[in-house]
Amino acid sequence: MDLYDWNLRLSESFFPLLGTTEIAFRNAVSSHLLRIFGPKWWDHDELHDVMGRKAKGIVLRARDKRLSEKGRVTHGCMTAQLTFGFWVRMVLPKYEAVLWTPLEAAFPDIPATVTFSEFADTCALTAALRNRIFHHEPIFERAITEDYATTMRLLAWLDPQMAAWVRPKLRTMQVLRERPRRRT
Repeated sequence: MDLYDWNLRLSESFFPLLGTTEIAFRNAVSSHLLRIFGPKWWDHDELHDVMGRKAKGIVLRARDKRLSEKGRVTHGCMTAQLTFGFWVRMVLPKYEAVLWTPLEAAFPDIPATVTFSEFADTCALTAALRNRIFHHEPIFERAITEDYATTMRLLAWLDPQMAAWVRPKLRTMQVLRERPRRRT
């Protein structure tokens, strides 16, 4: 029970970082789509062609949901309506040439030494951690220090000011040190 309790506290300690990272990520990706495809990027045929049938269907269902609920669709509501998984899949390698070259055009704070592959891998690792935590799965056997560093690195690439803002609010490393000892 001690380990279960600690796992809950450890997972909870990641919420501010993961929430901030998710918001920064979806805002950066959707803003880039806005720059490329215009104010109604979700209806742009060229984007639909790039995304393929499945992703296009996700976008159009999100659009239709917003239309039926609110009667209008905006960039902001589409950004929030689509899931983090959708946004992370937008940086799959198949989109690199069309959407993410050069990477700095979408993410101006990313170091020039970071490759698209490294960026996409960091996004996928962060999404996997986020899903594990948000789906209430145990994380106590993970490399928590690496997970924390990976997510902080991604957030700093996306928005250094948000990373600086959230850092003092985080207590993940403190909770990590409180791991219960095994009873003998």
